[in-house]
Amino acid sequence: MMLFSILLSSSVAFGCKVESNLGDGWFTLRNDQIPSMGIFLKTPMEYIEGSGTYDTARETYTGAFPINVHWTDATNVQWRVSILNRSDGCTVAVPCNPSTMIYGDERDRVGMDKQVNACKFVFNYEPAGGLQPHGIRIQTNGYRYKGMGIYMSDSDQWKTVLALVKSGVDIASAAADVYSKAAKIYSGIPAKARLEKEAALYVKGAAPIRGAAVPYSDQFKPNLVAKLRSEIREAQMKASQQLVQFNRLKSMIRDAKQKLRDIDDFVDRVEANSQVEVADLSTAQVYLDRLERII
Repeated sequence: MMLFSILLSSSVAFGCKVESNLGDGWFTLRNDQIPSMGIFLKTPMEYIEGSGTYDTARETYTGAFPINVHWTDATNVQWRVSILNRSDGCTVAVPCNPSTMIYGDERDRVGMDKQVNACKFVFNYEPAGGLQPHGIRIQTNGYRYKGMGIYMSDSDQWKTVLALVKSGVDIASAAADVYSKAAKIYSGIPAKARLEKEAALYVKGAAPIRGAAVPYSDQFKPNLVAKLRSEIREAQMKASQQLVQFNRLKSMIRDAKQKLRDIDDFVDRVEANSQVEVADLSTAQVYLDRLERII
């Protein structure tokens, strides 16, 4: 999955309690440890238009504070957000799948565009209304990476960032540390050599011996061939969609031009008929003048 080192800036929290579980127990994050989508220094992201959703996790059985929701991100890290009072609100950005199940007293599904691989969740208190109990209002926006940087594609790095956070490091410093190590590993390797090295990991017999120690640099080696194929398929699909839209636009312009020609023809006919009518009326006026003089 994705390393969110660039998504992690100062947190946005106003009383929410944010917890995470890497698989060895829950720990609480300070405000400066909560990941949010504030800045993008190294890996540009693009917002997926129309991906914004609003959902409310109703607390059917929990009538008093605190109320909470929990979910699992795309790297199998668990998250829990607790609202402690009516004024609480917080933002959390994590790797995500196009479909995320949010659990409170009930289960809610947050659906995203299939391109989305990063989600920004905004949590606020939702008071009771009508026959609906109170709950947590969840606004979600989806993003995706523009590029496919190798060191941005490993879920281990995201977990390494969170492990540093768990040890007490703020999120920005933890992300910068992991990113700089990954960038250092790959910055000195020429593109061709890197491709060959990545491909060699997946040829028959190239897999590491079971139980052997894996070098730190090998933690950042995804299946590059599969990734390239995926990116090419995405590019082809996007190009095809753009071609369809272009042809539709071209057809609309052609129709508009034809309508303009029809309007011009109509105006010309009206003008010609009007001129004939004016001439006929002038002739009639002449005959009336002559008739008047005779009478």
